[in-house]
Amino acid sequence: MRALSIGRAVTYSTIVRPHMGALVYINIALLGMTAFAALHYFLMWWWSRRERVLLILSLFSVVVGFTTAAIVGVLTADSIATAQAMLDLRTTFAVLTYPLQMSLVSEIAGVRPRRIWTFVTATCLAASVASTAGLPINGTVTAVHPTQFPWGETLTTLERAPGWFGAVPIYMLAYFVQAYIVVVGWQTTRRDKLAGVVIMTTGIAAVIFTVVPFLADVLQWPVPYIGTLQYALWVPVLSLLLSRESARRDERLAASQERYRALIDSAPDAIVVLDLGVGGFVEFNQKAVDMFGWPASELASKTPIDVSPELQPDGRRSTDAAVGYIRQAVEGGTPFFEWTHRARDGREIPCEVRLVRLADPRRILIRGSMTDISHRLQLEAQLRQAQKMEAIGQLAGGVAHDFNNLLTVIEGYCGMLLDNLALDDPLRNDVRAIADAGHRAASLTQRLLAFSRRAVLTPKVVDINDIVGETEHILRRLIGEDILLTVTLCPGGGYIKVDPGHLGQVLINLALNARDALPAGGKLTICTEQADLGATVSADGQDVAAGRYVRLVVSDTGHGMSADVKPHIFEPFFTTKGVGRGTGLGLAVVHGFVKQSGGFIDVESEEGRGTMFSISLPLVDRAPVVQQPAAAEIAARGAETVLLVEDEEAVRHLLAQGLSSYGFTVMTARDGADALHLVRERAARIDLLVTDVVMPNMSGRDLADRLRTEIAGLKVLFMSGYTDDTLLRHGVYEARESFLQKPFVIRALASKVRETLDRT
Repeated sequence: MRALSIGRAVTYSTIVRPHMGALVYINIALLGMTAFAALHYFLMWWWSRRERVLLILSLFSVVVGFTTAAIVGVLTADSIATAQAMLDLRTTFAVLTYPLQMSLVSEIAGVRPRRIWTFVTATCLAASVASTAGLPINGTVTAVHPTQFPWGETLTTLERAPGWFGAVPIYMLAYFVQAYIVVVGWQTTRRDKLAGVVIMTTGIAAVIFTVVPFLADVLQWPVPYIGTLQYALWVPVLSLLLSRESARRDERLAASQERYRALIDSAPDAIVVLDLGVGGFVEFNQKAVDMFGWPASELASKTPIDVSPELQPDGRRSTDAAVGYIRQAVEGGTPFFEWTHRARDGREIPCEVRLVRLADPRRILIRGSMTDISHRLQLEAQLRQAQKMEAIGQLAGGVAHDFNNLLTVIEGYCGMLLDNLALDDPLRNDVRAIADAGHRAASLTQRLLAFSRRAVLTPKVVDINDIVGETEHILRRLIGEDILLTVTLCPGGGYIKVDPGHLGQVLINLALNARDALPAGGKLTICTEQADLGATVSADGQDVAAGRYVRLVVSDTGHGMSADVKPHIFEPFFTTKGVGRGTGLGLAVVHGFVKQSGGFIDVESEEGRGTMFSISLPLVDRAPVVQQPAAAEIAARGAETVLLVEDEEAVRHLLAQGLSSYGFTVMTARDGADALHLVRERAARIDLLVTDVVMPNMSGRDLADRLRTEIAGLKVLFMSGYTDDTLLRHGVYEARESFLQKPFVIRALASKVRETLDRT
């Protein structure tokens, strides 16, 4: 009925009153404008589905439009029935504008009305329902009168009896809403001065426009019904405020996107966003561009398969594996896995990848975060290599003890046999062959220990030129006449603290490797020089402290090494020689000795252009110490009493027999407890304790300490087939005490005993 009344009123205004004036046309224009605004805002909301204020504004425009149409009907009504219908319709929709006004202003100003809005909404809905039900809230029309204005326009004015509900509460509610809006505008000025002033000004104007219908409805003044302006005024005002706020939101969004892009581009991981609808990357950061090597314009057209090899390291096809991980992410999981990518130049990049689905109602987006783990895998490989070398070193150290005891027996008895056989005895060659085999076995053990950096060193301050000079004549016999050996020594030499025997062995190992690299002859160059490192540098996989160094350089013109071989040359048992031509321990021995001596080694090699080893050892700024006479030069015989403690019976029997043959009186014990019991029982004078370091129940060092409390001035000679870490745990390290490394011959033992007894 209401819609038919509106149509009848508009028809009447255009046919019966063809000479309507400006006020009616203004209302009709406002009706069209609000209808267009309602459609416009609704379509904007439908397309964006993110601005709730657009939906509210479209509803507000619809309600204002119906209110405007009803007022046009009142202004042009020609009967009491039509005027009453239009008045009730105007009341029905007019009261609905109030909660919508509050919602819009609060939304734009960023204020939440909460309980006030709930109260106003409930009141307005009740009044609207009552008016729709036919209750004359705004009064009952008793008469209609045409009123002519000076400019010739004739509009309808109404006479009304008091309403069932009364018009005063409705207008009080309207004034309350406008007052609330003014307060909100005042609060908004603190954040946005211009928007706050506009809201307050419009609220005050709405109050003024409300006075006219108030005078007509409550005071029964004969004034035309133009109160629609209080509603229509808010449509353009709120539209402008919304446009301004949207522009500010766009600016904030652009700034936020810039911060987001900066944050993403500064991330240490490569980040990509995959759109499953198009199958390619739609977003990626600069790290991803750098990792894959594709320009950003080209990377945007790539798929995950384009940046992956055909097969992963575990043998799976990249396409099959990728589908499984992406399916997990689509289903809400966060798969975390290792993946090998392929850069534009074909380089493979091992990565850790984490996938997660992004929230998007229109597309299926998967974000991938990729961490390059090449460096970590390299460190892990180095760690595994170090653990492997450590395991081999522990194996060598564990075998060394028993092996060296056996070799001590072999070499000891061979030495005794050679001393007792006549020079023309045919058995001498056989015994010597056995002794040589034992000596080579002992040398192999020492090389294993040197590789593992577990050999007991006896460091001395020596001139490197002296070591090179003493080794030169041996090298010339080893390398052959078809290789030209050139030795260049730096003037003044350079003092270093090393084990001279081991350094000579290092030089021999490098020369033999050079000889094998020069099968058709060539040039081998050895030189020494001093170097001064002004700052800490990285070399040989470690940080090398600044300081002065003596450098030993061994270079050849051989076939060199490939890039694949070079990283493995210091690995134990790694060799490029044929079967039976090398053990793969030579360079491992060199590496272990240099490290244990506090130096570092550099290698430069290229296929077809030779190899250069550069060994740097710390320079010692003092003259070489006075060397003790060699063991062979010391008179080995004596008549002193020696307490021999050895847990291996065969070794104990051999050593006792050997020392006795040199004139010493020998007392033997199988362990520390037996030795203590023997000393206390016989109460004999003991001049020297010769003891194994590692024994059951009591170590040799503990035995020596206990005997020194009972025998003042007791001298001690330690011997062991173990390596230095074991000796360190038992109190003997780097020959700080008199020490003899197994295996040895009886002559060497007797000489060491004599040397220890004669030491003051």
